[in-house]
Amino acid sequence: MTAARRVLLFVGLILPARALNGARQAGASLETDGQLGLTMPAPGSFGFSVAGPSVLAEIAAGDDVSSAASAAFRTGSSTATVVADLSTGKLSMQTSGAAPNSIPVAWAKYDNTAQNNGWAYLSVGATDDSRVSRDMTMYAAGYLEGYLSAQQIRDFHHNAQILMQEDEDKHHALGNIQDMFSNMMLNVCNKSGMHAGQALTDSTATDDAWWKQARYALLQAWGTLDAYNHQASSVNGQPMSLVDLIVLNSDGETPELEMAFDMEETLLRKSQNGGASEDDTAFLQRRATHLRGKVVSASARKAAREQEIKNLDELAWLKIKRSGGRCSALVRLTDDNKDLMVGHTTFSDYSEMNRIFKYYDLPLGSDSVRKMGFSSYPGVAGSTDDYYLLDSGLVITETTISMLTDEPYDKLPEENDKVPDFMRIMMSNRLAKTAPDWTDLMKKSSTGTYSSQWMVVDYNQFTPGNPVGAGTLMVTEQVPGMTHTEDMSSRLQDKRSWTSANRAWYSDVRQAIGATEAESLHGALFSADNNPRGQIFQKTAPKVQYLVVLQHEMRRNNWTNEDDGAEFNTPDHAIAARGDLDKDHPNPNGGVDSKVTNSCLAKLLQCDAISGPTSDTQKPFRWNDESGKELYPGVPHDGMPNLWNFDWVRMTPGGEGGSDCA
Repeated sequence: MTAARRVLLFVGLILPARALNGARQAGASLETDGQLGLTMPAPGSFGFSVAGPSVLAEIAAGDDVSSAASAAFRTGSSTATVVADLSTGKLSMQTSGAAPNSIPVAWAKYDNTAQNNGWAYLSVGATDDSRVSRDMTMYAAGYLEGYLSAQQIRDFHHNAQILMQEDEDKHHALGNIQDMFSNMMLNVCNKSGMHAGQALTDSTATDDAWWKQARYALLQAWGTLDAYNHQASSVNGQPMSLVDLIVLNSDGETPELEMAFDMEETLLRKSQNGGASEDDTAFLQRRATHLRGKVVSASARKAAREQEIKNLDELAWLKIKRSGGRCSALVRLTDDNKDLMVGHTTFSDYSEMNRIFKYYDLPLGSDSVRKMGFSSYPGVAGSTDDYYLLDSGLVITETTISMLTDEPYDKLPEENDKVPDFMRIMMSNRLAKTAPDWTDLMKKSSTGTYSSQWMVVDYNQFTPGNPVGAGTLMVTEQVPGMTHTEDMSSRLQDKRSWTSANRAWYSDVRQAIGATEAESLHGALFSADNNPRGQIFQKTAPKVQYLVVLQHEMRRNNWTNEDDGAEFNTPDHAIAARGDLDKDHPNPNGGVDSKVTNSCLAKLLQCDAISGPTSDTQKPFRWNDESGKELYPGVPHDGMPNLWNFDWVRMTPGGEGGSDCA
C-alpha cells in the first residue's frame, strides 16, 4: 500500500446539531432558518477509506422497526419511516407516521420475495416539506434502504468480492480504483459546497445543477453506508467504508476498472504523461519484463496487443464475454407504429443474482426527475444493468461494449474532475428532459470507463399510429477517449428495430477499440450487426408484435436447435446466454434477467421483469443437485434460491402487481 493510500481524507460527515436555542448536539441540525439539515465536521474526523466510520446522523430505531426489518432479512415485508422531532432535531425510525410536533422525512417499503420469484422489491420516498433540506431527505432515503435490505447487501457484497478477487489477482488494480473513488468523493465535496463546518441546507447548496445532484447522490450513499454498518454484525457482515460502497455500486464495471487501472498500465500512463515518481520509474525499470504476457516497452506492448487481436477465437471471445460482455437489448417498433417496446436481458455471473427492483420518489427540485423505477442490486443506488423508467418519459438501457485489448485505456485522462459512473448516470437521469439532453449530459461527464452503447427512448415523442419523430431514439457509444451520438429515430422507423449485443456500431468507435481489425481477421463474430446474436435478432425481431412475444424474444435460447446463429450455435451465443450449458467450458454466467416495457407501461413507470437464467426452452438452472451437492464448488451464491424457475412479475410503483396495460 502506497503512502498516499494510507492518508485519511479530511472531509467527513458527523452531525453536531444546532437546536433552536443555538446549542449543538449529536444528530441532525435545525438551522437558524428553521430548516432541518446536516453539518460537515471539522477537518481530520473522517476518512473515505475508513471502514465503519462515525455516522453522519444518529437515527434511533425502535424495537418494532428492528424486529420487522430482521424478520424480512430472508423473506417477508417491512416498512419504516424516518421521523424528525422539530423541537429537538432528533431523528428516529418508526413503522408508522409521525407523532405530533414531528415530521416524516423519508419512508420505505421492502418486500423480500426473492425466494418466491427471484426479486426483492423496494420503494423509497421522501418529503417535499420545505422545513426539511434535500440533503437530509437524501441521507434518510439512503439510510432506510441500507437498514431494511442489510442482509441482501451483505450477501451481494460477499459474492461480488469473491468474483472481483479473481480479476484482482491478475491486475492488482484495487488500490488505484480506491484512490480514484476517494479523489472523486473529495471532488464532489469541493464542487458542491460540502466544506468543513458547512451547514448543509438548501440555502447553502451550490447553484450548479450538476454538482447539486452530485451532493445529493453522495449523501444518499452515505445514508446507505451508515445504516448497513449499523446492521452489519446482525447479518454476519463486515463494516464497509464509503469507498467500499462505491466499489460495490460500480459492480457493473469492475472488470473494466480492473483492466483500466491495472497496476502496470497505470504506471505506464503516468510515465508517458510525465507524472511518474522516481519510485514509479524504478518499478517500471525493474519490471521491464513480462507481466500478464506483455512487455513494458511501447513497441513491444503495441506488438503484443496486435497479437491479441490476431489470436481472438471463440474461446477468447467467451472469456471476454464472461468477464465484461453484458446484455442483449431490443428497441422494437411494431407494424403500423402501433407500439414501441424496449427489452433488455442482463448478462452477468450467476453469483450476482441478488436482485432488487427499486422505485425512488425523491423530490429534488423542479429541474429534477422525481420518480424512477429500475432493476438493481442490494446497496446500489442505480441499476448497473442498466434499465431505467423515468417520469420524464424516458426509458434508458445499454449493453456493454466489450474491450478486445487494454489499448483503449491508454487514452484515459490523468485529471480527475468526474464523479463515479453510477452517480453520473443517475444524475443524468434526474436532469435530462429529453433524449438529447441525456446523451449530452453523459458526453460531458464521461469518465473514460463504463464502455457502453446507450439507447434512450423518449416516449413523449411517440404517438401510436404516427411516424416516429426526431428525438425518439438516441444512441450513444462511449469508450475511452471518445463519445459518438446520433439520432437513430429515422433508422428505427425504416428498419423497425434497433438491436444491441455488446458490439460497437459506429465506425469510428469500432476503429478505436480494434473491432474493425478483429472483424477483418475473424469475420462475423466481431461484426456490428452480423454477429451471432445480431443474426438471430435479424430473423426473429420482425415477429415481435406484442409484449408477450417480446418476453419470449428476450429469453430466447434455442441451443442446440437455433439455426439463426450460423456456425456460432452455442448456448453462449443466444439472446439469453446460458454459459452453464456449454459442454466443453461450462460456466455459471449468462443472461440473469429480462425486462420489457411498452408505450402503455412506460407512461406508468411499469415493466415486466423476470429473474434468473432462461428456462423457456432449457432446463432450469440450479446451484445444488437433488441430493444437495454443489454443482459449482467454490462459486459463491449467498442469499439465493437454489432452483431458478420463476415467472414474469409486473413491477409497478405500488408494488409487484398488475395494471390495465396488455
